[in-house]
Amino acid sequence: AIKCKRGLKILDNLTTSDNFQVDFDLIAYGKLPGWTGIFRITKSNTDRGHHFDRMPAFYMRPNTLDLDAVMGKDVVGHDNDLIEDPFQLQLGETHHVMGRLQGDTWQLFVDGEQMHNLGGYTGTKFPPMQGAEVWATDNFYPASNVSISNLVYTVLAADAPMDYLPLKSKQIILNEERPVKVGRLVTNRLITGKNFELCFNVTPTGLVDSWSSLLRITKSYADVGHHFDRMPAFFFKPKKTELFAIMGREHLGEDNEYVETDYQLPMNQTSKVVARLEGDNWTLTVNGQADVGHRFDRMPAFFFKPNKTELFAVMGREHFQEDNEYVETDYQLPMNQTSKVVARLEGDNWTLTVNGQVVNNTLSGYNDTKFPAMVDASVW
Repeated sequence: AIKCKRGLKILDNLTTSDNFQVDFDLIAYGKLPGWTGIFRITKSNTDRGHHFDRMPAFYMRPNTLDLDAVMGKDVVGHDNDLIEDPFQLQLGETHHVMGRLQGDTWQLFVDGEQMHNLGGYTGTKFPPMQGAEVWATDNFYPASNVSISNLVYTVLAADAPMDYLPLKSKQIILNEERPVKVGRLVTNRLITGKNFELCFNVTPTGLVDSWSSLLRITKSYADVGHHFDRMPAFFFKPKKTELFAIMGREHLGEDNEYVETDYQLPMNQTSKVVARLEGDNWTLTVNGQADVGHRFDRMPAFFFKPNKTELFAVMGREHFQEDNEYVETDYQLPMNQTSKVVARLEGDNWTLTVNGQVVNNTLSGYNDTKFPAMVDASVW
C-alpha cells in the first residue's frame, strides 16, 4: 500500500488508451479541509483547464469522505468533466474503486456497485499516448488522508462487455477453524455485492442422515422459498459429503438455484471451496477444479498447449480428483502437416501414439478405475 503524499510520482511511462479501466483499493483515515488529491494520470504539467490534465484523477471533497472521479474530454471547456455524485467512504474500511471509460461513458464503481456515470465521450476521448505520469498525488493539492494499493490500469476493447462489475475488496468473515453448529451466528455486519467470490476450507469429520448445513449468508429469517434466504448457502447431501451450493435469484420460484459436486469430499481431509457469482454465472470450484472435477467430463479430451502444438490427451478415472489424468507429447506437431493421432485405453494403460510413435509417458493405473460403458455420450 502507498500512503498518498503531495508530489509523489509513482510512474512516468504509462501507455494510455481511449478505452480503459483503472482499479485500486483505498482506505480513508480521516477528513481534511479543502480539496485533496488521491491519484492522477496526466500528460501535462498543469492542474486543470488544459488538455491531458486529468485522464483520470480522483479527489476527496473538503471536510468529507466523498469521492469524486474526473475524466477530461478532448473538447475546450470539458477538460474537468467529472462524476458529481460523491460516494461517502467509510472510515478505516477498505473500498475497491474502479473507474471505466468505454464507448460513450465514464463510470464509477465502488465495492462492485455503480455510483454514477457520465456520457458524451464518443468522439471526445483523448487519444492513446505514451509517457503518461501517475501521481499519488500531484503538487497542486494536499494529499488526501488515504492509502491506496493494487492499482491496475487495463486497456479495454471498444466492444468489451459492459455488464462486468468488479469484485469488492476482501472481507474476512472467519479467520480460524470452527466446528459447524446449529444456530451459530458468525457476523451480522457483512456487506454483500451483486458480484462476489466466497472462499472457505471445509473438513468433513462424519456423515449425517439428513441434509446438513455448512454455511449460509442471508438477509431473511426464513429457510427457503423467499427472497434473500440463501445468498449463498452450502449443504452436504444425506449420508454423503457431496457439496451442494445454492445461490438464489431475484425471480419468483428461483430462490433455491444450485450447483453441486457429483463426487464426495474426502473424509477428515481439508478441501478448499471457492464459490463465485460474476456476470451471468454461479460457479463452484473445489480444490482448484471448476470446469473439470466431475465424473465423465473428459473420456477422453484433447488439447493444444498455449502458443504451441504440443498435444495434451486427458482420460479421467473413476476416482476422486483423478478425473483429469493425462499424457502429453514433449514435441510440437508439425505446422500445416497432417498428423495421425491414436489414443488407446486398454487394461491398465492410457497410451498416446502420434504418427506411429508412442509417446514415452504412457499412463497407468486404470485397472478398476475406468468409467463404465455407457450410451448417449456427446462428442464435441
